[in-house]
Amino acid sequence: MTEENGAAQAEATKAQYDDRIRKRIERKVSLAEERDSRVTFAYTLDTRILLDLQYPLDRSLRIARSRVGVDPRYSPEIVFGLIEELYGAFMKLDEINRRLCDLTGRPYRTPRFLEKFRKQE
Repeated sequence: MTEENGAAQAEATKAQYDDRIRKRIERKVSLAEERDSRVTFAYTLDTRILLDLQYPLDRSLRIARSRVGVDPRYSPEIVFGLIEELYGAFMKLDEINRRLCDLTGRPYRTPRFLEKFRKQE
């Protein structure tokens, strides 16, 4: 491979990379414009894990709730049992978040829906 060919190949690879990045940014902007979207920053790997869990969780919950009583695979006992477990995890995460914020001196407010859920318990 000549030096010229190597430079041309590197330039093509950079152009492909730039194109992928441009498409990714366009997709993010498009998603941010949707009515039910939220834009957030993930400063830590821990937060990225939560965000990676969010998308499949959101879709699965929507599907499961819409099929309860329609599809026998989605019995109310199973679906609502899983949702109850999920809300238990939310409550635990809320408590951990509160303690971390207290430790670091950051303000924290429990999400409104969790406050309502906690009052119903």
